[in-house]
Amino acid sequence: MMDLPDCDPTKLELTYRQFELVNRLFSGWRQLYCNELRPLLSHDSETTLLDIGCGGGDLARQLALWSARDKLLLDVTGIDPDARAYSYSSRRPHHVSVRFRQADTADLVREGRRFDAAHSNRRSHPPPPTHHDPPPPQPNHH
Repeated sequence: MMDLPDCDPTKLELTYRQFELVNRLFSGWRQLYCNELRPLLSHDSETTLLDIGCGGGDLARQLALWSARDKLLLDVTGIDPDARAYSYSSRRPHHVSVRFRQADTADLVREGRRFDAAHSNRRSHPPPPTHHDPPPPQPNHH
């Protein structure tokens, strides 16, 4: 219902606020950070992360805080095509290494943007190869 263009703006704002608490308690983001993202991070070189469909931005903010506490360099870009999500996320306090945009992935492709990792719908993964990247090696099954 929150994706409906005519949903109540006050209820939507409350929903985003509730997500911050609910997601922190039940989403498993800390495990995602520790097991999947932190091993990619470094003290010396910055890793870029794209949070696709960031909604209220709570994951982007939290990942930036955890990496800063670990003294690891992480630059997070949260995108959401919904102007209401962008408005909410950009008004909330966030770490200097986090930015939010009202955009979708097609906008970033047109701009030629690249990221070291991406997160969407509770799945983190390296970005898919582009037509410029060589295909990954295939296992040899003899």
